[in-house]
Amino acid sequence: MTKVVLALLLSFLCNYIYAQNTEVELQYVEENDSIIFQVKSTAIIPIDVVSKQVDTLFSKVVYKELVTVQPYDSVRGFIRVHIDDFEKLKQARRERDIYTVEAHYGDRRNAKHDSTYVYTFPFKKGKKVEIQQTFFGKSSHKSIASRYAIDFGMRTGDKVYAAREGIVVFALDHFTEGGKRKELTRKANKIVILHADGTLGAYAHLMHKGTLVKKGDSVTKGQHIGYSGSTGYSGGPHLHFVVREPGDISVPIYFEGYEGLVLKRGKRYKRKH
Repeated sequence: MTKVVLALLLSFLCNYIYAQNTEVELQYVEENDSIIFQVKSTAIIPIDVVSKQVDTLFSKVVYKELVTVQPYDSVRGFIRVHIDDFEKLKQARRERDIYTVEAHYGDRRNAKHDSTYVYTFPFKKGKKVEIQQTFFGKSSHKSIASRYAIDFGMRTGDKVYAAREGIVVFALDHFTEGGKRKELTRKANKIVILHADGTLGAYAHLMHKGTLVKKGDSVTKGQHIGYSGSTGYSGGPHLHFVVREPGDISVPIYFEGYEGLVLKRGKRYKRKH
């Protein structure tokens, strides 16, 4: 007999990390003498699910470190537990972490950043914008996911343009709050676009109802896609732009007219094309 139970983000077993978890559903299946975990995706691109054991006391647990779930598909058996150990795992989870499970957009095994690509500035042609924070910014660009991010000093309501062509993976614009409070970290309105090389461009802190594109849309380089704002964890209006390889690994990028140059904090740059 097989019994499927929604695992509610596996809170009884794992630390689960995924910014847009509405597109990933984690379940466990009770089958014969085992508990088998499965993941389902409603995303339009592949999703990598990374599992890591952080407690070695349960050595009988079988798991895969990396599985890739294809669009609108599922993967079964990325974690397998004998039913006799399952209750012990749940009890231990109340005291400590057993596993971490992370889900990230993209397929890291089939994506590689094209370092020769030159981006266009994500603001209006002919306009000059000041850089508030750049590569390895001391304020918040310290993690592997943001070390190559750039904060453009744009006002709430300024038009945001696509820096590179691609497919919209998701677009959020229902959040209303902004400020330097940790609980707002995952509440930034944003657009994420998949590029031809498998990288993903993220445009964050957009204003409430500030997106003009939706999941699945094709966008061209320089297309008007939304409006800047200050939603989420933000000290004020700006556009946070970053390009990442799958696994939330940010990569260095360069812009038309400034090829090979790292933008400097406090300097104003003009979009010429």
